[in-house]
Amino acid sequence: MPGLSAYSAEFSLFRSELLDRYFSPEWKAACRALDTQFHERVFKETPELVQAEQRAEQRAPYLANLRNQFAKKYGVQVFPNQDDLTTNPFNFEGKTVGIVVVPQ
Repeated sequence: MPGLSAYSAEFSLFRSELLDRYFSPEWKAACRALDTQFHERVFKETPELVQAEQRAEQRAPYLANLRNQFAKKYGVQVFPNQDDLTTNPFNFEGKTVGIVVVPQ
């Protein structure tokens, strides 16, 4: 509805009540379905992709903790990306480096 978007942040409760009053649950469900289709088409966001991204976000702290434990155990001083390492490996001479490998 034109004009309601301006009040979405400040008057979100009022906006929800207004939408509940003027639109049926069937209409809102159809609108949500269209919105999902739009996101799938435009942003290529399928439900499987969204779930995979959520799982990756949940695993990130765990993987960071593993990396820190590895660095502490083996005295790793730096984790350079492969581009930096191949461009000039002498920048890391005398340092213990760790390479993060992501299997695909």
